[in-house]
Amino acid sequence: MGFFDVLLKPNDVFPAEKPNASMGKAVKRYAVYGLVTGLIAGIILFFVLGALTSIVGPAAGGLLDNPLVGAGLGALGIVGIVLLVIFSVIWTVIWSAIAALVIWIVSKALGGTGEFKDNYYLLSLPLWPVLAGTLVLGIVSVVLVFIPVLGWLLIGLIWLAWIVYMLYVTVTAVSVANGFSKLKALGVMVILFVVWMIISFATGLGRFTPVA
Repeated sequence: MGFFDVLLKPNDVFPAEKPNASMGKAVKRYAVYGLVTGLIAGIILFFVLGALTSIVGPAAGGLLDNPLVGAGLGALGIVGIVLLVIFSVIWTVIWSAIAALVIWIVSKALGGTGEFKDNYYLLSLPLWPVLAGTLVLGIVSVVLVFIPVLGWLLIGLIWLAWIVYMLYVTVTAVSVANGFSKLKALGVMVILFVVWMIISFATGLGRFTPVA
């Protein structure tokens, strides 16, 4: 299977990969994904904080020029990156499992015949190609932003097309994993979206409810 085959030929790749469904492979894929994305986020945060430190340094009266203080801040930054990576790995594995579990339960209610591991495994396959594609589109967007008006229009259309196609890939994975039509798989995604919106709305109301 080529790197982008799962995106270019989802109707071929998902059925071919379903017999290979493995919890171990899926957990490993999600864990490594969480590690890499967490590391990237940590490094970016480290440099951002470093830039901010250099900006506010003069206001600290030369305190940041002290070698011990600088070493301490550097050590804290490294520890922060490590903790962020660990959190990212745990978060990615747990929440991907919860998402797959909910999809599986809703699919069962709609007559699906797949197992939890089928959903968890197949949904993990597009992770790296989607990340790579998103990074490429990000670079393209940076270039297009310099084109007045038309550039912003193209950026909007490109990202809209990308999101719609990623939905199609996800629907295909859910359809194959649970042995039913893409229409039912789309129904699963719609139900999940509605539930998510209700929970988000309820949480927002609770957060902003005035206290007497």
